[in-house]
Amino acid sequence: MKLMVLDGNSILNRAYYGIRPLSTREGLYTHAVYGFITTLQRLLDEENPEALCVTFDRREPTFRHRADAEYKAQRKPMPPELAMQLPVMKQVLAAMSVPCYELAGYEADDLIGTISRKCQAAGWDCVIVTGDKDSLQLITDRTKVKLVSTRMGQTTTKDMTPETFREQYGFDPIHMIDLKALMGDSSDNIPGVPGIGEKTATALVQRYGSIDALYAAMPDVEAKPAALRKLAEGEESARRSYWLATIVTDAPLAFDPEENRVREPGPDAYPLFLKLEFSKLIEKLGLRPVETAAADEASASSARRPKAAAKRSPSAFTSLPTSTSSATPCACASCTIYPDGRTLLKAFAQVEPRQFDAILMDVQMPRMDGYEATRRIRALPDPQLSHIPILAVTANAFAEDRQAALEAGMDGHIAKPVSVQALELAIARLLSRRGGDADTDPDSKEAPEQ
Repeated sequence: MKLMVLDGNSILNRAYYGIRPLSTREGLYTHAVYGFITTLQRLLDEENPEALCVTFDRREPTFRHRADAEYKAQRKPMPPELAMQLPVMKQVLAAMSVPCYELAGYEADDLIGTISRKCQAAGWDCVIVTGDKDSLQLITDRTKVKLVSTRMGQTTTKDMTPETFREQYGFDPIHMIDLKALMGDSSDNIPGVPGIGEKTATALVQRYGSIDALYAAMPDVEAKPAALRKLAEGEESARRSYWLATIVTDAPLAFDPEENRVREPGPDAYPLFLKLEFSKLIEKLGLRPVETAAADEASASSARRPKAAAKRSPSAFTSLPTSTSSATPCACASCTIYPDGRTLLKAFAQVEPRQFDAILMDVQMPRMDGYEATRRIRALPDPQLSHIPILAVTANAFAEDRQAALEAGMDGHIAKPVSVQALELAIARLLSRRGGDADTDPDSKEAPEQ
């Protein structure tokens, strides 16, 4: 299981400076919010997490500010065009059913650190999305950092794992704190050791690991005399900087990854996006007025009732493994990819549906999920169309995913990540079932029950 947590202030700030200004007819700036949402959607597509949340800083001083008056004292106030978008951003996330966390006295980084460790304790993987290198100290075998950068309107990310971090820095991620303790951080007004730059600091951390080990080796540290003098004179500053640079991982935050499962946008999303004039995002996310959504569901439910007797039985349902050692030649001559459920249904009206041999249906498609698309296909009056074999492609191999696919009228279930061999086997099994010339026992060795 995987949870993705976003550094809200960091991503919003980069979207603000990385995208040309946009505003509504009423004069509300929206480009930071728009950039945040488009970045979020891309990240969801890339990572496909089971859970999602966002953390934000608060206005009042944190424990670091109270302990050190110089901490971040040089930072300029947030531009008013950005400040007006912060409450809107939180409204949008709430409408999209994305949990947000903030805690008086702590920074968003501290909440991220705490969330990442709570995920690990619960057996979850954690993906931290931020533009701030401070979070690199949190990297572990179960926590990776996606570093975000936005330039000329283009947002890119770089995955930082223990391996990629060591390759770049030459030491373990936790010692990022020691690096900042020595070289300082001008953006946070952390002094470090005066006169010790990044090159010297990096070499010292690579050689000694921690500032404790470094100062234990003084005065026999391998460095130039001038550097040794600066280290000796700046030990107190180094240790103070270490404390300031350390992200808290045990903040008093009530958090359970299970309570942050990815959910569909709520009923407030459509009117809010309409007010913000996000027409493209409304279309991309498949947002609809509550009345329209209810009418569509009622219509679909009505159309499904006569087909109730045609539901697939558990004995005719096949669950396939995500990998297989027996490669089965794929029976499909060609493949057409449809980006979402609605586009697939439109294709039925534009091409000869009987040309479809089988359908691989990703249940997490945008605009209309795979379950709903399957229900509508099964409700079609032409039996040759309503009985096209459909295989569910899900994020998990859990029993509830299998049951949901079965109830929607799907013929089989396969979980991501999916190998080419497993897909070929799945397609072959579906087509052979339709022809009635192959064993369809879901407990067979060729396709073991999941």
